[in-house]
Amino acid sequence: MARFQTIVFYHAPPWVWALAIFVASSIPATYLPKIVLLSPDKLLHAAVFFVLAWLIYRSIAASRSTSWIRTHALTVTFLDSIVYAFFDEAHQHFVPGRVVDPFDVAADVVGISLFVLAIRTVFRIRTRRAEVALGRNKTE
Repeated sequence: MARFQTIVFYHAPPWVWALAIFVASSIPATYLPKIVLLSPDKLLHAAVFFVLAWLIYRSIAASRSTSWIRTHALTVTFLDSIVYAFFDEAHQHFVPGRVVDPFDVAADVVGISLFVLAIRTVFRIRTRRAEVALGRNKTE
């Protein structure tokens, strides 16, 4: 895949998604409905940050580099996503009518963690299938 296509399809999406999160977080509270704990708002936070983690991971995995970052893509994804969750919440302090809500960050971390768990599960399944396939090839 050409470098430009790699940038457009793999590296730009997490930046665009992060910008969308920033823009949504910049909406003054007077335009938002009142939401309580364990509400659709918290599920939305988890879903949005699940997607952000997926896009970051996808971007790192598409990198041609063999650096430490690519080798530890899941850890870097987890940490980058959490840092952005804190940044997003801190940024809301400066938006009229918005407040810093630690439960929003907690919901973000839940979404990020669910992504990490999902990817680790996929890796385990693939590894087991590969081991089974190799075991069958050895006996034939």
